[in-house]
Amino acid sequence: MGGFNGILLSIIIGVAFLLLWLAYRRVRNILGIKPHVIPDYERWVIYRDGQYNRLAGPGTETIRKRRIKLPNLDLIEYERVTQHINVRNQDTDIVIQGLLTHGIPYGYALNFWYRTDLEEAANVSHKEVGPFAQFNDGERGTHLTNKVRDALIASNQEIQGDHFLQEDGEFFDKLIPILPGVELNRKMLKKTASILEESLPTIGMLFDSSHPIVITRILLSEEMISNFERGRTIELMQERLPDATKDDLLQMLSAIEGINMTRVHRMLFEERGQQKEMQQDITMDEGGEPKVRVRRYPSWDSRVEKDAGESATKSQDPVEEEEPYVMTDEDYRILKPIPPAA
Repeated sequence: MGGFNGILLSIIIGVAFLLLWLAYRRVRNILGIKPHVIPDYERWVIYRDGQYNRLAGPGTETIRKRRIKLPNLDLIEYERVTQHINVRNQDTDIVIQGLLTHGIPYGYALNFWYRTDLEEAANVSHKEVGPFAQFNDGERGTHLTNKVRDALIASNQEIQGDHFLQEDGEFFDKLIPILPGVELNRKMLKKTASILEESLPTIGMLFDSSHPIVITRILLSEEMISNFERGRTIELMQERLPDATKDDLLQMLSAIEGINMTRVHRMLFEERGQQKEMQQDITMDEGGEPKVRVRRYPSWDSRVEKDAGESATKSQDPVEEEEPYVMTDEDYRILKPIPPAA
């Protein structure tokens, strides 16, 4: 009899444990209590009752999705995972437009390394983690682009002060500070990296200084590229035709490109004992009629003297632009007809 009672007691205890386990499972399913394994390279942003609660991971984290609201025993949302943040070091390609160097607009396509670590960024920037957790990936990407643009603008302004550029500097000379491999450009990128190390933690990110910033492409307008190619073509033509004037080279290039450019003639004349330059421009209107414009201005030598301060004590009459010369019927009779450009 005693053995039977022992077996019956064991069965009762086993059934009780089974019922308790089933009840626990049922309550856990109702409340949405579930353990999750978070990998080392991730952090989960968890909100509780609609407010930021914590960053979870790595390791096992139990999340309770619902809770019972008394006295009506209603089930309401309790904890919710709003983001899965990748905290690994990663590289990114970013395009920055709207930059200026010596008045020339340009842009950069850059590659650099960073990571999103809200806790460490909060420690570095002495801020709370909660505000960082409110940004989603798209918003962080926008903030990152703005921080990089601000850093490039600040560093570009600094190196422009170190770049001596003559007033008549060529187009290529103005681009030197932004060209990869140039010392000024290395200085600019180093300054940019230093600024990003300080500014990225304010948006929950950390700049990885072990990888340098790489310029993958310089972005110039089509017009800028066309002018650069045109200047290079003129230099090659000048090497082959050393006796040709700059005006002749421009006319040759316009003929190659099929452009009806202004016909320009420059002449030197003497007035009141001073040498002056006169420029005569001849263009063709839509009807094929020639238009002539004559203007004069001080010679190059006098402008150089004025810039150097050598002619500071000299007085010179103000130079006024001549009115366009209107050709008469007599002028047209002696001109050889020129067919309009095709």
